Amino acid sequence: MSEQAVLLVIEVLSDPAHADAKQAYLEKSAPIAQHYGGQLINTYRLCDSLNFDSHADALVIMSFPNFSAINDLFADEQYKQLIPLRKQAFKSIKYTTAESLTT
Repeated sequence: MSEQAVLLVIEVLSDPAHADAKQAYLEKSAPIAQHYGGQLINTYRLCDSLNFDSHADALVIMSFPNFSAINDLFADEQYKQLIPLRKQAFKSIKYTTAESLTT
């Protein structure tokens, strides 16, 4: 894997019954991600699935300096402490990394 900037694509299904947990998770996790060079590109509301059954309501795209930064984020002890809050806030969450095919 290269050391070029990479994307972290996060597909989530929020739990409306725990909107307060979602807000707390987002507020607490953002500074940790920023510590590792994470920058929010955009957040999207998913409208329709054209070729599969989607179980998500939002898509978050972040940029990180490299794959190591993403791995360091998920290994961070402060971030690990947020996992119970994350599990409460989201019914499902899927993380995917991506890098450019062009240099």
